[in-house]
Amino acid sequence: MSASQHSPTVALCRLYKCTSKTGSTYFRGRMGPARVVLLKDREISDDGSEIWNLLVQEAPPKGEAGDSRSEARAEPKPQAKAKPASGGGSSFDDDIPFLRG
Repeated sequence: MSASQHSPTVALCRLYKCTSKTGSTYFRGRMGPARVVLLKDREISDDGSEIWNLLVQEAPPKGEAGDSRSEARAEPKPQAKAKPASGGGSSFDDDIPFLRG
């Protein structure tokens, strides 16, 4: 099958590579009204490949609590820890990045 026979692609979101306080690599971004984060799982696949978990959270509208200007005035929120996915667990021991804003 040639490249001209493939359907056009659509970019759903843009993810940014980040490093946690503990040195773990993760990716974060937005997909429409949602915040997304991609975390590496502690498990590996049967063929030795890395497994990544995509987590999604509803984001506050811009100009509300999610706005960095509003967050500077707002009370700090308690941070939730990343929970293991079924069948494995995230190796990400820091707070879930998208909960920080």
